[in-house]
Amino acid sequence: MLGKGGKGNIYIPALLGYGPQGSPPVIPAYAPLKFEVQVLNITDAPPQQMPGMPGADPRMQGDPGQQGGDPRQQQDPRQQQPQR
Repeated sequence: MLGKGGKGNIYIPALLGYGPQGSPPVIPAYAPLKFEVQVLNITDAPPQQMPGMPGADPRMQGDPGQQGGDPRQQQDPRQQQPQR
């Protein structure tokens, strides 16, 4: 929505930010966050890599039925139990 040189504000409600615990002593509990941003430059996105290629995200490899979803809920592949 912002082009090069554009300025805007980004608001994060408290419960999507630091929530009830805050980040004392700088951010109090239930504090909404406000970011003032300016777009300095726009570049093309790097090309997407296919699963199985070097440097590909390991969470995107393996059973296609398990791909997608919220990456925060996906287990780190280094912590997975070996299959028997």
